[in-house]
Amino acid sequence: MKNNNYFKKNLIEIICVSFCIIVLFSLLNIYEYKTYTKNFNMSFEAMINDIVKKYPDVTENDLIQILNSKDLNRTNVLQKYGINLNKNSAILINEKKHTQFLFVTTLFLIISLFILIIIFINYNRKKDREIEEMVDLVEQINRKNYSIKIDNISEDELIKR
Repeated sequence: MKNNNYFKKNLIEIICVSFCIIVLFSLLNIYEYKTYTKNFNMSFEAMINDIVKKYPDVTENDLIQILNSKDLNRTNVLQKYGINLNKNSAILINEKKHTQFLFVTTLFLIISLFILIIIFINYNRKKDREIEEMVDLVEQINRKNYSIKIDNISEDELIKR
């Protein structure tokens, strides 16, 4: 029964850690999206303000309609300045933020996997320790030593195999 308890305890630990990983990845993804959105919106707002100041005959509504238009005529204007919209962000700060988020996400994934591996290794160590205790008890019985205590050892994990 003891090994079965180890299994249940470790399964619960793995489920809890996995749930925490999923929640933290989701929160990180939400934060990343909000950061990108904030950068895009601030850049578009600055651009709209500059255009309205320089060209008073163009209204803010005209520019907002262009931004929200479903007609995405691509003239590759930014290509002249070395910005490939298929590979790069037109807003340079988002490129930097992308690299930062990629580093944080990779580091978080490595730490998460490391924690899961530690839980798995600890479970196997406990199981192996119990198996060694059982083998030791069998050896003692083979040496005709019958005054041993086997109450605290369970063979549940061995029977399942």
